[in-house]
Amino acid sequence: ARTDKPSPSARSKAEHTAAALVASKAPALRIGKADKMIAERTISSTRGLQYVPYRRTYHGLAVVGGDSVVVTDARGQVLATSVAQKYRTDGVATKARVSAAHAAAVAKRLVAKQARTATPTRVVYALGTPRLAWKVQVAGVTKKGEYTAIDAYVDAASGTLISSREK
Repeated sequence: ARTDKPSPSARSKAEHTAAALVASKAPALRIGKADKMIAERTISSTRGLQYVPYRRTYHGLAVVGGDSVVVTDARGQVLATSVAQKYRTDGVATKARVSAAHAAAVAKRLVAKQARTATPTRVVYALGTPRLAWKVQVAGVTKKGEYTAIDAYVDAASGTLISSREK
């Protein structure tokens, strides 16, 4: 009888194949010299497809846009890889020229009133040219009177807003 439920061996084959691909620093994954790839929980799909996700750090800092996924079939053969970042992180500075307080002030401007920020954290923002940034979580009320919570990314060298997204 045919089953669409993936076998445990399909998962272990996928994890082994993905780990070997990461260890080889396959160009498609854009792994830099100081990057560390950390495997997350494998996701099994019907017909034996396996999705092995990885999160990336650079000198211990989270890399925004650096997450990767290796997709395999039931035999552990790589079908596809996915990563949002286009360039390796090599050479990105890890020391901020702009203070966390400045980054928080930039992020607060995204909401109209009652703006509160969490403690900013340094990250590597790799959507586009990789660079050091402050990730600032900000919450408050918009000009339309609606509550919002936003992740803002502020360039740690220039102090300008790189991007923001509502949570």
